[in-house]
Amino acid sequence: MLKNNPKDRSKIIVRGARVNNLKNVNVEVPRDKLVVITGLSGSGKSSLAFDAIYAEGNRRYLEGMSSYATQFLDVSAKPDVDKIENLTPTISIDQKSIARSPRSTVGTLTEIYDYLRVLYAKVGVPHCPHCKTPLEKITNSEVLDDMLDSPDKTNIAILAKLNGKDQSLK
Repeated sequence: MLKNNPKDRSKIIVRGARVNNLKNVNVEVPRDKLVVITGLSGSGKSSLAFDAIYAEGNRRYLEGMSSYATQFLDVSAKPDVDKIENLTPTISIDQKSIARSPRSTVGTLTEIYDYLRVLYAKVGVPHCPHCKTPLEKITNSEVLDDMLDSPDKTNIAILAKLNGKDQSLK
């Protein structure tokens, strides 16, 4: 019998999971840890991870959104589970079934590399690759002032998209 301490939030507690081939499974999964679920083929690893835990966390997350937002999203039905405690919003990384090359990594196969690029773009601070100083945003008028302060006969290239095509004006 699994003990249940209502103040202990260090574990995700699943009670009575009956999803796919799971038959009334009770389990406690540590939170804030990398957890690996192993077992024989057909033992319910994916059913526990994706069809029970992920599905419930995702459902709870989407239910918290406005009714306007949820009309555009696919809110799934509640999985056949008696109770899941201490569950936070969840994301899932899909495994792609593509032809693997020797250069493929877990990051490229699961697209986590793309998620990390977005994360670093949002929270990272860009630096100059040559002098390593942080880059700062400047206004259009500051760019114009820098151009006008250039010595006479300085070549300046202005690059812009015109009509959806890359064109260079000099």
